Amino acid sequence: MLNFNYLERKVQESPYTTIEISELLGISRTTLFKYRKGNNIPSQNLDGLIKLLNLDLEQLFN
Repeated sequence: MLNFNYLERKVQESPYTTIEISELLGISRTTLFKYRKGNNIPSQNLDGLIKLLNLDLEQLFN
């Protein structure tokens, strides 16, 4: 199960705006918002978030 609190914190700490993150992942801002609030994230977009935000896998899946 994903740690959505960790994901939300990393998005907020990111040097990228939510608009930039959305554009880099090729998704809408609404979709990114849904991911941040607990919706299932497709593996392709999850991989992109992990790389873009340099997420720690242990914390993300804790």
